[in-house]
Amino acid sequence: MKKRTLRVLSAAMAAVMAALMLAACKPQGGADVTTPVSTAEPAPADFTVVRDGASEFRIVRPSSDGSEETEAARDLRAAIEEKTGVKLEICEDWYAKSQTPVKYEILVGHTDCDESVAVNGEIDAEDGFFYVIRSVGDKIVVTGKSANMIKKAIDFIIENYADGNGNITIPHDINVKSEMFTPAVADHFGKGKDVTMRLDLVGKLEPSDGCRVIQGGATDGKYLYVIINDGGKTNAKSVIAKIEISTMKVVARKAGVLVDHGNDIVYKKNENELFIVHNAPNRETVSVYDADTLEFKRKITLPLKIYCMSYDESLDCYWVGVSGGDTFAKLDANFKLVKRYDSQHHPYVTQGMDCDDTYLYFVRYKTNCIIVYDKEGGYIGEYPIAFDGEPENISHVGDVFYVVGSNPSWTGGLIYKVTPKN
Repeated sequence: MKKRTLRVLSAAMAAVMAALMLAACKPQGGADVTTPVSTAEPAPADFTVVRDGASEFRIVRPSSDGSEETEAARDLRAAIEEKTGVKLEICEDWYAKSQTPVKYEILVGHTDCDESVAVNGEIDAEDGFFYVIRSVGDKIVVTGKSANMIKKAIDFIIENYADGNGNITIPHDINVKSEMFTPAVADHFGKGKDVTMRLDLVGKLEPSDGCRVIQGGATDGKYLYVIINDGGKTNAKSVIAKIEISTMKVVARKAGVLVDHGNDIVYKKNENELFIVHNAPNRETVSVYDADTLEFKRKITLPLKIYCMSYDESLDCYWVGVSGGDTFAKLDANFKLVKRYDSQHHPYVTQGMDCDDTYLYFVRYKTNCIIVYDKEGGYIGEYPIAFDGEPENISHVGDVFYVVGSNPSWTGGLIYKVTPKN
């Protein structure tokens, strides 16, 4: 009896132990536990751009030595050196592609490197002004819709990824797209501000349909519209050329245009129309053309003689340069005279004008310059431009001007991007 009892107890104990062992293999809730074998790659470590006074990175810039993006690349190197004491190597894109590859690089702007080409291909198709900082493999692409946007990206990197010990660490999966900015040329100007003008030749215009002399111009932000005429003093014939800014290629022309001297153009967004200032000999006349079709629509007679004009979207009015001197005037939305302003005398040849929310900008010839006034007639300053020929018209996109004019022999046109610098 005693032996039987022991056997029963032993069997019971064995059953309990088996149950305990089985329970130990299951989590609460009864789900089976498996321990899978991981096949995933470990997450890449963050980019150590600079640590303890050393770096494996170099900076790659576009090959054009004088470009603003090249200047931005140099600004990046200077900012890193200031924060860390480390001066990174900097090289041109063609050199980087022709040598033994370097694993870690910061690609600034529109380099020819594959990673830059891929990222810029996306952002260049978008409207607006913004910057992008994106990792592609072991490269960091720093780019934007303008050189000033790239400089904002550089500021972002330094402010967010540099520590107080001279190190810079950037997330390996960084993909930053900034908010949209509203850059403006007006930001550079003001009484007492020191401003210089950087000029980059970005395009040329060939003679067309017997027309070779550049006259008025304007922009809608995507295209430049330029008058090219035959040089006639009376009964002049002109061509309207429509130029895509991104490629600087003429995408449309309208020949046989009769707008006299055609000294300036105004683009009005709401109507998508071009207002062409005739100037001599019909100085009160403005002809209106459709910006898409370049077809004539109507004529307007003004209450005074003018040589240039610009539409002020912020005030819904027009600013005009008054013929026979340096004075200018304000017209309301219906072209009624509001006020005439006396200005300083400048013994230069009067040309076209532009405006924004803050200032009026007049381009001049013989002393090639841009003269700036505020909207109360206050003189802001005169800023020389190294235009190789006769500058004729001025317009702005974001924080840069486009100044278009005739080459030195008046046998075609030159298009300069003009960047104000403080």
